[in-house]
Amino acid sequence: MAAIRGWKIMRAGTCLAIVAMLAMAGCARTGGDETVLATVAGEKITEAELSAELRLGGVARADDPDVRRAALEQIVMRKLLARRARADDLDKTAEARVIKAAAMESVDAGLALSAMQSKVKPPTAAEAQAYVQTHPERFAERSGYIFDQLRTNVPLNAALVTALRPTKTLEEVERVLRGRGIPFRRSVQGFDTLRANPQLSAAIRKVPPGEPFVSNEPGGFTVSRVRQSTVQPIVGAPANALATELLLAERRSKAINAEIESLRAKLVTYPTKAAASK
Repeated sequence: MAAIRGWKIMRAGTCLAIVAMLAMAGCARTGGDETVLATVAGEKITEAELSAELRLGGVARADDPDVRRAALEQIVMRKLLARRARADDLDKTAEARVIKAAAMESVDAGLALSAMQSKVKPPTAAEAQAYVQTHPERFAERSGYIFDQLRTNVPLNAALVTALRPTKTLEEVERVLRGRGIPFRRSVQGFDTLRANPQLSAAIRKVPPGEPFVSNEPGGFTVSRVRQSTVQPIVGAPANALATELLLAERRSKAINAEIESLRAKLVTYPTKAAASK
């Protein structure tokens, strides 16, 4: 059985950005349309504030009236609950102070991330075209897969790897897991090479037909078998536009990670090596 281990498609910088944007959305204030959409105990919610929350939260279809109505109701609910928490002095507990401090730090972190991203220049048309040529797995050879999968929450150890290595079918993998009393669940999953790690896509392409492969995941591992695959190419103008988006995102992520690592090296210390382990 093939082994494909340790792949984490979402970068740490992306996760941090999501947390920060959500926190910023809760604190957004901006100029613009001051039309009052709702009032909660005398506190006004304006059109401009709603737009800012949608924008900072990265909400899709922010101009859709239904989306805006739903977002407005979420703001109203948030304000009602916050008002109740203050009335009950829940905001004065030690835990609340820690949570508030973390939320404000997330706002500051989001501002820093936005500033870092704004400094990254968009790729040129020539760079986008070159990206298309050097990443055929995402464009001309873009493939969609359907996997039969077995997922278990048991960590993958050396003894289990040895037991699974001779298996050539998913059914044989099932017998190994059952024989060791390891619970698992079956599922069918899709996989698109468009936004996947190119090395992962290349590794999957090399797996012999019908042979299962194992990949580490948080809290366990997954064994997959390709049930079906189809080539779904993206070419021409759509490919160039998508390449511009992907390349810009990669450059921003790289710049953010480099800046964070630089700050870490200058400012972060750990009392023991164990505390610094990841």
